[in-house]
Amino acid sequence: MVKIVLVGGPTGIGKSTFIDSLLSDRESREFYRPISYTTRPPRLGETRQEYEHISHDDFQRMNDGGAFVTVDKIYENYYSISRSSIQEIIERGGIAIKEVHPSNHGKLKALLPDVLSVLILPEDSDKFWTRAQSRISSLGSDRLLRLHEDQAFYESLDTSAYPFDIVLRVSSSMSTEALKTVFIASLLDKIVASKGCCITALEEQNKVGYDLIANEFFDDRRVTTANFHDLSIDFFNHHVESYRDPDQIVLDLGAGTGYLTSKLKKLFKAVVAVDISSTMLSLIQPDPGIIKVVASAFNLPFPDETFKIIVCSLADPFLLPEALHEIARVLTHDGAFIFNSPSKIWSDALRSINHNSELNVTRFVHSSGNEVSVHSFTYTDVELQNLVKSCGFRFEVFEVAHGRGLKSSPRPISSALTQAAQKLGLGVDDLPILQLMVVRKDPSENK
Repeated sequence: MVKIVLVGGPTGIGKSTFIDSLLSDRESREFYRPISYTTRPPRLGETRQEYEHISHDDFQRMNDGGAFVTVDKIYENYYSISRSSIQEIIERGGIAIKEVHPSNHGKLKALLPDVLSVLILPEDSDKFWTRAQSRISSLGSDRLLRLHEDQAFYESLDTSAYPFDIVLRVSSSMSTEALKTVFIASLLDKIVASKGCCITALEEQNKVGYDLIANEFFDDRRVTTANFHDLSIDFFNHHVESYRDPDQIVLDLGAGTGYLTSKLKKLFKAVVAVDISSTMLSLIQPDPGIIKVVASAFNLPFPDETFKIIVCSLADPFLLPEALHEIARVLTHDGAFIFNSPSKIWSDALRSINHNSELNVTRFVHSSGNEVSVHSFTYTDVELQNLVKSCGFRFEVFEVAHGRGLKSSPRPISSALTQAAQKLGLGVDDLPILQLMVVRKDPSENK
């Protein structure tokens, strides 16, 4: 998971303007610029709070006290990022993003966890450097010398080699908004790639895992799942009701033991209950209006545009682009997908408590004492919104259910929730637990 983004590029390319815009964007609110220090005096007209400008003596004193991640010297000035500032951003679930000279990206990657290196470079290098020279020609020989050194550095840079992860090439006419869009898409690709696994192996692990746990996968045995159901039942009742149609067939994807299936049967002509676990489906009570299909969300055995509505309670076992594209394929023009998924804030905290180092895996403890592992792909709000949009959907509803929604529940609150809240320094009421969504297939993205 990306926790730190380093942004490099020549002076004047727009790095700081881009980061400032990203920080002020409400939809990108998970990004924060860590506090940094430099011995360089403020530049003329410099108003952004990129650096704390301090004396050489103060810089040395802070460095001696271990305040800095590492110290870099660029053009006779010292630069560093506050170690505690980065840690504070990560602990609150954010991503630290900072302008850093590319020569230092490799060093910081070796010292810090989950670092992504980004380069912003000119699309037309000759034009960029010619314009840069004309801008600073009146500012003295020192600045001109630095410009030439900068140009030589970037023109000799092997952008395809370590440590660079994303290279964004910008034209002089590209807007900051356009650059943000390209960056978010590239970042999403990296996040999804980091979750990558063989789909066939994923399906097999989920099938085996859910077959093993199926007979115990009921609310009276799985308190955390029961809490999920209590938090989301009003959401599903309200939004599914708005699509009630006695002439339509609805797809219940990842139906499991039938938590939503019987409810959907009352609103629609029939329900197609799909799950990768045949054992799970066998526990759904027989009904002539319920059609059980053992299948994977990555390979749905239906023609294009079969369903007007697809519903899923807990999509995290298959929440990857391949499954979302398949869901879009079988939805009708402008069809709706109503689903929920566990919050990454909660899941990461729980996995940390349980010392679960397996990325995107959750574990159930069987009554025999054995652990059962299945896949669970969770995302921050921004990551999930961008993922879903990139797969051909537009949002109608996006909500986050917090622990306070369980106050009226007669059931106890799972220790998986209370321990995660404690780990995060939150009350259970303030713990984000589920993401709830209604999305529509966007015809403009599925031509």
